[in-house]
Amino acid sequence: MIEILDDVSGIYFNSSRFDLSLESGLDYSIRIPLPVSTEIKYRYVLVGNGTTYEFNSQGQQVRFRIARINGPEIIEDQVSGWASGQYSGPVGSITGQIIDSATNAPIPNLLISAGGVQVLTTSDGTFEMIGLAAGKHNLVVYSMDGAYETFQQGAVVAENALTPVQLALRARTKTKVTFEVVLPFGMDKSLPLRLVSNLQPLGNAYAELAAGSAGSAVNYPQMKRVGINRYSMTLDLPVGFYLRYKYSFGDGFWNAELDKESKFRVRDLLVTENLTTKDRVFSFSAKGTQPVHLLVQAPVDTPAQETVFVQLNTFGWMEPLPMVPAGNHLWKFTIFSPLQYFSSVEYRYCRNGLCELAAERNDLKRVISPGNNEQTLNDVIFAWQNVDNFTIDTTQYLTLEAIQPKPGFIAGVEIASEKPPAWRNSIDEGLQFAAKIGGDWVVLTPSWTYAERGNLPELFPSSDHDLLWTELMNLNSHVVMNGQKTILFPVLNYAQTGEFKDAPSNSADWGVNFSKQYLKFINHHADLAQMLSIEGLIIGGMPLAGNEGSHLARQQFEEVEWDELIAGVRQRYSGRLIAAVYLDAKTQDFPAWLSQVDILYVVYSPELFQDNPTIEEMRHQFDAFLTNQVQPLQAQFGKPILIGFEYPSMSPDLSINLAGQAKAYSAAIMSVATQSWISGFISRGFNPYVELQDNSATIYRKPASEILWFWFHYLLNKPPE
Repeated sequence: MIEILDDVSGIYFNSSRFDLSLESGLDYSIRIPLPVSTEIKYRYVLVGNGTTYEFNSQGQQVRFRIARINGPEIIEDQVSGWASGQYSGPVGSITGQIIDSATNAPIPNLLISAGGVQVLTTSDGTFEMIGLAAGKHNLVVYSMDGAYETFQQGAVVAENALTPVQLALRARTKTKVTFEVVLPFGMDKSLPLRLVSNLQPLGNAYAELAAGSAGSAVNYPQMKRVGINRYSMTLDLPVGFYLRYKYSFGDGFWNAELDKESKFRVRDLLVTENLTTKDRVFSFSAKGTQPVHLLVQAPVDTPAQETVFVQLNTFGWMEPLPMVPAGNHLWKFTIFSPLQYFSSVEYRYCRNGLCELAAERNDLKRVISPGNNEQTLNDVIFAWQNVDNFTIDTTQYLTLEAIQPKPGFIAGVEIASEKPPAWRNSIDEGLQFAAKIGGDWVVLTPSWTYAERGNLPELFPSSDHDLLWTELMNLNSHVVMNGQKTILFPVLNYAQTGEFKDAPSNSADWGVNFSKQYLKFINHHADLAQMLSIEGLIIGGMPLAGNEGSHLARQQFEEVEWDELIAGVRQRYSGRLIAAVYLDAKTQDFPAWLSQVDILYVVYSPELFQDNPTIEEMRHQFDAFLTNQVQPLQAQFGKPILIGFEYPSMSPDLSINLAGQAKAYSAAIMSVATQSWISGFISRGFNPYVELQDNSATIYRKPASEILWFWFHYLLNKPPE
């Protein structure tokens, strides 16, 4: 069967399936009437005792294919395999570059689809689709923000061969589109109405989110209430884009509008110049099912700047939904639909949408039982996970010495590279906190995903695991609007490869390929850094010989042609080039290419202290590290030194130890402050999305942040706020 997907509600929900007709052998076909000037997302499924989704030639379940409908079309596809039978036949590749037809500028962040495989174009407009099954595929180039017209063409892939693609796409102009909608009477006016669509800048993640959610509710734009039951919003949208959208009091699945048959309603709109669309919502509740109102009392120690979310579990825990404050630590939310599909729904509460880190402490299972009668569930959250009223007088950890202020000292935080879908909801509060402790700098750590295909390494941006081009631009704008300066530290995401189970091949092909991939990875971020006028770009981050870091990582970075890489980056990027260096006591054999950068970023994560040492004892260890390991580095290359310090609030038995982290920070920053040749101190592992009094390395509202507040203000000669 062919399954046409609903990428607004979520690709596992509200799909339409059609039987294929057997033509001959393993060839199947179908004719489907579809509107012209549209795109569809689809895939192939086997339906029997259950549903089996197709797999591509890379051994991944196909998320979706894309087809552009320009008129009568013949789309030729090739199913590579199923879960029970993976593809093992001949493979080839499609590579190419895509530019703007008017400016000849490369186009990044385009979605390329062929053979059930998806990749994204990088900063220079290039892409690589490696390991495609040999045969003919439907190649589609799709702009997730609608900025460019869609391209579609058949592409033949030959065994062990490259199929080249060179394209010039026409940019779409933008126009004002006004959405006016009338809702049924009696809706709760305190609940925000959102426009949910298939546009990435408007909240569609184009990623595999929790339980198939299409996006996080907080990322969808809110409409303005202009009457008792009337809402309006005006957006700048690309002319010619095929917009699929709906109105919702939640996301694409929860609290979305329904049609007269109580089914999901998804609207279609071909964007034209200066358009006003007038809609009317029939209902948000299904016939025979009444709303369920949630009213929850949050603990008094709930951080004032945080939002309470509710997370619902049907096919699995879905993306959390933001609740509405009702005063006196009360939060409310109404669930309208699609309760008609469930006899019971499990739910839980969490902070800022990070339910794996900041959920309620509750041994009881909360359950909604939908029915014919309207319900109000009154809940109480007795305590939050990772919120602790434990206080420490951190002044006891401050030791005054004859240390002079350091104008120009680089002080700040390095944000952890995790990517919560709802990050936009709380990033500003986290950045404001980082600024209040005195830091003017924020190190962003965008990642690309590492994988091995055909026994060769591949680095690529993954919408499932990495912040994409437009998201990084958005994140940087939050930093800049907060009055802070940005350093970009691109890192590799090994989450999809396990715990470095296998060392890389010693073949020349492996090393050459990794060097090429890493060069592309760094150049991509160098282009972004130049475009955004980012202050610094960090390269490297490889453990040196003898370090206890991954043997695989050491071998990988030894393959990089650093001279070539640095020369290329200098041509693309005019800011400060920084090298990340990991040191250990066993070697001072520093690579010669460090002489070609502007600053050295020494990444320091000391082992956990045993037996509760004093600050003086900690300080002795840190002084020795700086004197014996860092100073020789500075003496050899004569470069400014930044210390990237990370120490978890953890005891050796893994229990939470906030005092131990504060003491370690006090000792470390004092050691740094006494060294005139050190130019900065960065707190690594900062989680700006939620307060956590846990055993992680983040200092967000932990006692260690009070230590940094004192020293950052003192060293930079800032008045206390």
